[in-house]
Amino acid sequence: MSDHAWKLWYSHHSREREDIRSRSLRFVAKVWHALGLTHVAIILALVAYALLGGLIFYSIEGPAEEVRQSQLTMQMDKRRHEISKKMIEYISNCSSDPSSKVCSLGMEDLIEWYEKETEPLRMAQPGLYNWSNFWNAVWYASTVFTTIGYGNLACKTFAGQLMTIIYALIGIPLTLVVLNDIGQLLFRKLTLAYVFFLRKKASWKGEESKELPKEINLPLWIAVAIILVYALVCGGLIAIAEENWTYFDGMYFMFVSVCTIGFGDVMPSDPHDTLKMGIVFLIGLSLISLCFSIMNVSMEQRYRETMINLEETIERDDKDTSTAQFQSMIFGNRREIHAEKNEEPQGEDKEIEEIAANSYPGIALGVFDSRMRSRSPSLRVPRS
Repeated sequence: MSDHAWKLWYSHHSREREDIRSRSLRFVAKVWHALGLTHVAIILALVAYALLGGLIFYSIEGPAEEVRQSQLTMQMDKRRHEISKKMIEYISNCSSDPSSKVCSLGMEDLIEWYEKETEPLRMAQPGLYNWSNFWNAVWYASTVFTTIGYGNLACKTFAGQLMTIIYALIGIPLTLVVLNDIGQLLFRKLTLAYVFFLRKKASWKGEESKELPKEINLPLWIAVAIILVYALVCGGLIAIAEENWTYFDGMYFMFVSVCTIGFGDVMPSDPHDTLKMGIVFLIGLSLISLCFSIMNVSMEQRYRETMINLEETIERDDKDTSTAQFQSMIFGNRREIHAEKNEEPQGEDKEIEEIAANSYPGIALGVFDSRMRSRSPSLRVPRS
């Protein structure tokens, strides 16, 4: 085979291999998108990060807690020895001289003294949430990157506290990415359901020809209803899992958790039960933060409308000198107030305004990312 024929054959088969590779990649991408594996992948990444954090904190705090526990046991044994000596002395004094001062204190005073002396040691004893179990460490890691922070389990060593800072600096942005992804997915589903409801409502009224607006803002009552329903349903599930909890206890725990308040006053008896509901908490964090974003946008709109109406009311009475002075003092120059509304930026100023609007990163408070608020509360509605 000549060199020219060989080059033609090699070029032809190279193109065939490239076509096969390209078709394979397109097929994989299509299946990946159809199954929603992107959402699954970032959730698995967060789960892996929680397991990694659990391993790190367990290896740091576990041995340190064993040392502290050994020291506490020695101190408790020492206190018990002191108490036994005082008990013997008390019994001896009461037997020889019942009217003595020591005997008159009574057994109740002696018990009170014992409780007072041993209370700091009892408070230092680890409870159900301790570092002796790997899954408790995973629980702690999850409360760090979700910013819930119940406070019932914390690092005592310098290395653990330093690692908590580093772990949070990486984990919180990762959590915001996951919550933003899930929140946008949920928002699309909610918006499409709301659009379907609006179209059905228009159909019932015989308004099929009426077009919907280009942008749909979910109303405030939907956000409030979602928060209440989610807290009621998930709170009931947790109350069923916890034998000694009332329905309100479960609802209260769920609400303070998904809102990242995390008081820690009401906690499950077994941290493993809470870890089993990790996906419920993750969806709840996304859903509740989305609902608060919707509520925030709605309140901002109502505030602006109220201020505009108030200013227009004052403007109608601006012939009155006192009213005009009050307007100037409170609102300043009305032209400056409505500069953004009535004056369109031109040239370079307009370009800067657009760049600033597109570059605004949003504000994150706890796990509530305002990027979801600024981009997601309205959605382009496809025409029917």
